[in-house]
Amino acid sequence: MSHLLECASSPNLVYTTQNDRNVRNSSRSNRQPIQKLQELKSIVEKAIENHKTFTILGPFACIKTTLKFRGWIEKFNNKTRYDETKNDKFISQDLNGIITDQEDEFSKNNNITNALYEIQMSRLLRDYSVDFIWTMKNEPIKWKNLCSKTLISRFPRAEFTTKAGLCTSLQQVHWFQEENVSIVLFPRCYNIYNDEELTIFIENFRITACISVIKYICENSNNRNTVFDQNGTIPITSIEFAFRRCYEYIFQKQHKDIDIKENEKVWDHQWDQFLTYYYQIVHNSFMFNCNEESEISEIIKRCENILKELAEHWPQLHLDGVNNLWILKPAAKSRGRGIIIMKKIEDILLKINSLHSKECRYVAQKYIERPLLIYETKFDIRQWFLVTNAFPLTIWMYKESYLRFCSQIFSLVNTHESIHLSNNAVQCKYTNGKRDQNLPDENMWDCYTFQTYLRAKGQPEVWESIIYSGMRQSIICTLLASQDTMDTRKNCFELFGADFMLSEDFEPWLIEINSGPSMSCSTSVTARMCAQVLDDVIKVVIDRKYNKNADTGMFELVYKQNIPPAQPYMGQNLIVRGIKIENSMKINIDMKKKLKLKACNSSQKTPNGKKYLNRNVFTENLSQQTNVKQITKYYRKKTTEDKLFCSVKNKENVRNSRLNLWKRANHKTIDQVKIKNLTSEFNRKNVKSDHQFPFVNEGLKKKLSSPTSNSRRNTRGNTFPKLIKKTKPADNCINQTQ
Repeated sequence: MSHLLECASSPNLVYTTQNDRNVRNSSRSNRQPIQKLQELKSIVEKAIENHKTFTILGPFACIKTTLKFRGWIEKFNNKTRYDETKNDKFISQDLNGIITDQEDEFSKNNNITNALYEIQMSRLLRDYSVDFIWTMKNEPIKWKNLCSKTLISRFPRAEFTTKAGLCTSLQQVHWFQEENVSIVLFPRCYNIYNDEELTIFIENFRITACISVIKYICENSNNRNTVFDQNGTIPITSIEFAFRRCYEYIFQKQHKDIDIKENEKVWDHQWDQFLTYYYQIVHNSFMFNCNEESEISEIIKRCENILKELAEHWPQLHLDGVNNLWILKPAAKSRGRGIIIMKKIEDILLKINSLHSKECRYVAQKYIERPLLIYETKFDIRQWFLVTNAFPLTIWMYKESYLRFCSQIFSLVNTHESIHLSNNAVQCKYTNGKRDQNLPDENMWDCYTFQTYLRAKGQPEVWESIIYSGMRQSIICTLLASQDTMDTRKNCFELFGADFMLSEDFEPWLIEINSGPSMSCSTSVTARMCAQVLDDVIKVVIDRKYNKNADTGMFELVYKQNIPPAQPYMGQNLIVRGIKIENSMKINIDMKKKLKLKACNSSQKTPNGKKYLNRNVFTENLSQQTNVKQITKYYRKKTTEDKLFCSVKNKENVRNSRLNLWKRANHKTIDQVKIKNLTSEFNRKNVKSDHQFPFVNEGLKKKLSSPTSNSRRNTRGNTFPKLIKKTKPADNCINQTQ
């Protein structure tokens, strides 16, 4: 007992015990990171097995939260910013080992700890391709390196999202229109950077000016004193000019111009003079030179009759007005950048032909001069729709939409962008003018507020029967007309934003379609709707993929293309059979068996009893232009000592092989007569040196003097076996190995 008391009272012993406790606590704390890493690794492996990995390119916190709620794991992109931990030193460290001695400090803030775990799981996914990529239009995608099974929120190509592409696609839209299914209303539009369409645009501008003069007279028929006057400066002949051009257009649409032998020729200077009168009448309020009531009444009556006939052939007559305004848009820009409104053809041509213009490609679209106004203010409608497959075409339309108002009261006299462009990116630069107090300060309404306004105006059923159904048919018809220009890659989807304007009869007119619409929370309306739209997109794309009965939110399936199965081919069975053509220069083993060339050398013997090969065997290599048949005939006439027995099945291949050997030896071309003379001379005399063969070059001398194998078995199968062995000059022949 005394010993225990002494130990208990010893201060050193107490210190040692406390140190042991610290060691145990540190060992326990070191076990926790290992366990956590094992848990993270198991989570990542399970996500890879279940195909639940994703990457987000851009700031989309709603998509990230929605996918993580469903058990998905994010693989961070190089451009991803971690706002929660950007001020911590941990981000700059190597993330191979997440947990350090600062674990107690990080554990105080749960957000930072969760961010660290997310980064560690992302590191574990660095060697794996993700299953889902959310991106927008501005982010570059390497489509060739992308796995075909990866789901991506963008199509490789959708040309209808540009002004020029939409204009081109809708030129053939009449082939895809079907009543109550797919009908689109689109203001006439021209790619004026194209010479052909520029010519058509100029003709349309001129006819529109003629119609505008007639409409101007009809609209002011009750106030004739404002149009006609005895001291007017505009001649009556300008009205007659407009009548003739309108009748020519009507006859052309009715195909009556075929019976007319010669049409009246209208020169450019006549059009220029008429357009000058038109600008003075409409824009400067000039009057016609006429004071007789009977003549004025007849002119007004003719104008009314022409407008009735034009209504059948000019479907946008009620939209044009009398100012002939055209809106010029850059072919591939968005957010209202570079858009201007013009009313003179000279200014339009000067704009597109300007050498200092940065936007060399423009689209000219007819401006809707009589839109539906709310409290004397212009607006448009942004409608979302989702395309989940390009072939067969599958379209989902969002049931909600919102309205965007201009900040100034509508006017056709002033063409400023704050009056005519309702884009939020444009209107946020200006303060609201003196408008009605019922208009929102944020310049946005949701569709429910607009429906309340319609009910107050006595139009409760307009939204469902005309506006919403018209937007649905316009979207379907536009995508059917543009389907050929879309990429048919599987596992692609995209959210689009379509902009519509309403005419005075509540008909929706398509203006443009945007790829990657802005989903920022710029106002209270978009803050509520955009987050819900993104969440519903995940429901359609992810949840419905595994469960066909899953909830799709506010998205409804409005169109799914029905593609009939391919009919079996019942015609004649066409089969092409053939064999592969071998290259004669590359002789394989089978070819060697077919091409057996046996060279019989001279039977002349030396005193040693060895046989010698005559040099005339090699003269055959020197003749590039000699025919195989002539060579065979020549050697058959020789004596037994110089005879060459050729067993050739395919003589053409043998000739090619001989020519190849001749090229390798760099021999010069010699005609057949010279070969025969030299060969006969060689047989008569005992040649002592090579200088008597002037046709033999240095390459052949080296080849003749090179040592060869002493075995005859190595030469089998060769067209010209290397049997040459250098001998004494006195022998005047070439020793042949046995």
